[in-house]
Amino acid sequence: MPRLEAFAGESVAFADAVAPAAWTGPSITSLLTGLDPSHTGVLGLPERVGEPPNDVVAVASRLVAAGWDAAAVTTGGFVDPKSRVMRGLRETTVGLDQDPAAVIAGWDRRRPKGVPFFLFLHSLAAHDPYLDKDARGGRPADTHGFDAARAQAIRAVLADRPETLPEAEVRWLVETAIRSAVTRSLLTASLGRATADRAQGAITRWLDDASERDPTLGALGERLHAAYLEGLAYVDRLVGRILDALEALRLPEGTAVFVVADHGETFGERGTLLHGRRLFDELVRVPLLVRVPKRLGAPRVVRGSAGLVDVVPTVLELAGLPVPAGLDGISLVAALADGGGLPDRAMRAFEERRRHEHGVERIERLESIRTPRAKCIVRRDPATRRVLGAEVYDLLVDPLERAGIPLERVERPCEFGDAFARALEAAGFDVPCLQASVPAVR
Repeated sequence: MPRLEAFAGESVAFADAVAPAAWTGPSITSLLTGLDPSHTGVLGLPERVGEPPNDVVAVASRLVAAGWDAAAVTTGGFVDPKSRVMRGLRETTVGLDQDPAAVIAGWDRRRPKGVPFFLFLHSLAAHDPYLDKDARGGRPADTHGFDAARAQAIRAVLADRPETLPEAEVRWLVETAIRSAVTRSLLTASLGRATADRAQGAITRWLDDASERDPTLGALGERLHAAYLEGLAYVDRLVGRILDALEALRLPEGTAVFVVADHGETFGERGTLLHGRRLFDELVRVPLLVRVPKRLGAPRVVRGSAGLVDVVPTVLELAGLPVPAGLDGISLVAALADGGGLPDRAMRAFEERRRHEHGVERIERLESIRTPRAKCIVRRDPATRRVLGAEVYDLLVDPLERAGIPLERVERPCEFGDAFARALEAAGFDVPCLQASVPAVR
């Protein structure tokens, strides 16, 4: 990805940055507020997620109150212009992935000149479907061997008895919908909108937990991973077009540009595909690149705990505004300066997943507590907060999180660092080694 790599070479890269959730809605809300999902209230499965409460203030509102202009250029998706987290924006324009030069130039023409600005750009370039998102009219599209007859047979089953659809057909639906924008469009047209919704329901149920038991998942994941990697060329081209559009505006010297992602992707490593449902690192480790030319330190890689919740405090300090108390994130400005480091702290992320057992659906809430040294993933009943299980991963010896240790078998969590142990205690766990480390006062 030459364009993104070139940008990274001009930036400070936070190598251990994490997202606070494994899908767009909660992560973008945290990105724009500086609060993790437990404090925004935007937490859980898409159909269970609501709006943040009125007292959650988005960064645009803070900047506008200080005399800034604020706007967004998006590609749609889960970034709703009417959402509370988008309050304060003068305008929201859709069309970034379609024609970045035109929509960014249009924003520049309309913005008030001589006023500092905040511009939120949201692309779906790396999102599924992975291929053919840049297909243009005037040339035949690659249909990747789309089987229209198979789609029609599936439509008949879904229209009559959707619960009888064989898993092999569900797997075909998954691959067809995820691999390519062309095959997804052909599939939707073949099924019809109402039946396509039923197909999505079958896909969701399979991804929730049936996929864990599917012996063919590994091979399917490899094929989709290959498609994802092939699609990254398009992602890099679009990143380059966006950066070129910004450069063409001749923005003030020292304009800060952040490049982040809101979640990762999984390809069968954990018994499922896509994103959501889990909190392993392939889903929550994200890029966080900050370029502030001639204002702060030299480009380099910074190690240590950082995340999307840190973007708002960093933006506010760069803007010369106070960082309000009560945010979950911290300003990274000191770390952006030469020689600046990051404090020892644990980062949190949240997710929900469905489980189906004996025909009964239940929901688990997941919470991860992570430092660069160790990670704990806790499973709870969302209604009672009762702990259903907790596993610790030693990231130094098990960076791929393959061998979780039950928390009750970890004798001294303090050996993973004070921040990790204190975060466990804050999450409601008894951590005797913390009490043992406090000297008695006589």
